[in-house]
Amino acid sequence: MFVVGATSRDTTTKQFWVDADNLLFVRSVGSGTRGRTDVRFERYERAKGGWIATEVLQLVNGRPSLREQYANVHVDVPIDDAYFDPKQWSTVRPGMLFGKP
Repeated sequence: MFVVGATSRDTTTKQFWVDADNLLFVRSVGSGTRGRTDVRFERYERAKGGWIATEVLQLVNGRPSLREQYANVHVDVPIDDAYFDPKQWSTVRPGMLFGKP
């Protein structure tokens, strides 16, 4: 593991961690308005020549605060231009994300 921003055994300084074998961003430690934050990117899966973390866990002061879990991840999917035009947001339907009417 590469740790950027802190020395060995320092768990309080703002820092981020990178997996040394695959160069994957796996952890971020810092402080926020609610206290010490620790965000962990876990369960990486291969996705078209890259990697994606299918689980993200946020700890605040050592206690779980948020967990995101992703399934059926698709990459290199065309996205309708309407998603990037605020004037069209009221007309965009979820299926349009994958080029479906």
